[in-house]
Amino acid sequence: MTFPIEKLKRLRYNEKQFSEALHSLSKAIGERNFNEYVRDATIQRFEYTYETAWKVLKSVLSFQGVELRHPREIFSEAFASGWIENPKHWEAMIEDRNLTTHTYKERTAQAVYAAICKEYYPELQRLQHAITKVIQEHVEPLDENRGKP
Repeated sequence: MTFPIEKLKRLRYNEKQFSEALHSLSKAIGERNFNEYVRDATIQRFEYTYETAWKVLKSVLSFQGVELRHPREIFSEAFASGWIENPKHWEAMIEDRNLTTHTYKERTAQAVYAAICKEYYPELQRLQHAITKVIQEHVEPLDENRGKP
């Protein structure tokens, strides 16, 4: 079986970026000395973890022949594929990411930080497990057989 090597490279790159971003977010959430700087750093790390999440999903879907461009449609397809469990949390992530990127209000920052810790981070962890499983089941066998007659 042949498959596009560039899509595989992009998928591997985006998977690594997502994993590193999620680890970085985990460290911020786990910071014991909480203050407004930790909160703001956590929000910033959430923003780029969110970005890498939809990009890795886009890469997985593209690898499977599904070409989508926008986060909402990508998350919808990921839900239909069983890779994410709670579409309401993902919709809220989109909204909160847009809020924190384009405006700053103390009350908003507090609410988004709480949502990151209680809702979004667990969803992102579940996504990482789902992506790992998809790659192990569908991508790695192709990668291992590449170049074999």
